[in-house]
Amino acid sequence: MRRSFRRRASSRSIFLGCRIAAAKFLPKNAKLVDVGSGAGFPAVPLKIVRGDLSVTMIDALGKRVTFLNSVTEELGLKDIEAIHLRAEDAAKGELRESFDVVTARAVSELRTLA
Repeated sequence: MRRSFRRRASSRSIFLGCRIAAAKFLPKNAKLVDVGSGAGFPAVPLKIVRGDLSVTMIDALGKRVTFLNSVTEELGLKDIEAIHLRAEDAAKGELRESFDVVTARAVSELRTLA
């Protein structure tokens, strides 16, 4: 059991590291939306690495949104916000097609997100 946990944790760390490394390929001054932000990964680390990004985090749970706004304020990050909104509602509203980059992790199937 312990080995399995380490393997999963290591795999997740590598996966997150790869996503952060990909930040250099994002367009300069891009508008990024993170759908289903949860604890803020990868949106917050991407903003830290790429301060030029304009980041919007969307999550359906109000507690998470409060947490994310608190964390980004505590870190002194600018041009990043968390919005309490269901992804389905965001897709139908004014936010649709207003971003250059979209990230999502364990939210839904890709065809649903598209």
